[in-house]
Amino acid sequence: MALLGWGWSALALGGVADRLFLGGLQLLAMVLLVRLANGLLVGLLEISLQRLGTGAALEGLTWLEPFIRTVVWLIAVLSFLQLQGLPFSALLGALAGAGVGLGFALQGPAKDFITYLTILFDKPFEIGQLLHFDDVWGEVERVGMRATQLRSIDGERIIVNNAGLMQKTLRNYGSLEQRRLVQRFGLAINTPVELLEEIPSLVQAVVESLPPTRLDRCHLVSFDQGRLTVELAYRVPCADYVVALDCQQALNLSLLRAFKQKGICLAPATPWQP
Repeated sequence: MALLGWGWSALALGGVADRLFLGGLQLLAMVLLVRLANGLLVGLLEISLQRLGTGAALEGLTWLEPFIRTVVWLIAVLSFLQLQGLPFSALLGALAGAGVGLGFALQGPAKDFITYLTILFDKPFEIGQLLHFDDVWGEVERVGMRATQLRSIDGERIIVNNAGLMQKTLRNYGSLEQRRLVQRFGLAINTPVELLEEIPSLVQAVVESLPPTRLDRCHLVSFDQGRLTVELAYRVPCADYVVALDCQQALNLSLLRAFKQKGICLAPATPWQP
């Protein structure tokens, strides 16, 4: 490029031809610099996102790359026009007029992008983790730029907008090292006190027979509305929700067998009326 400039100056043509040639050289230099800057920026961003170690981060780069390139090109074009003598105030006026329309048009995508960055860097949830919000239980399958896909316990695919999802109270069960389950059951109001005193030890024996469950507590918490309410809490050293349900089912079945052997009657489903 320097050689071309020296050769053209040696011709000493001057005038309009000289201005056109110099403008062409400046345009060529701008294109080369923009391509170099875009390559460097995208490369650095890709290296940074690879350190996050997530597919969602690299997917975000695919969406972000055209935006970065567009911004760099816009800055370069404005600089080139200013070098050619276009008044800077005219450029600002044109940008201000276009910016109002672009602002309204890009309001939704900008919100989606900011929400996506929040999920990407704050990591309120990750792929494979179980989420609970409202009446939805689902495992995260994919985190996209605009929406997150969940797979419900029943097998249905649930798609939730990221902006709406981040406004909800999320319960993330994916990072649990263990689950603590609490359940209540009612006994008949005429259950003898001697049998009631045996309930904690009976529950303890049942829980210990079903490893890896571990009993936290078992208490008679109330006796009203024609029933004796017993509450127990136990732990399952596993984050898998299905495994926890399996343990809960095994515990319930074992309790029913033990109650039947001891002659302990459960309270009816409807409240007792005198």
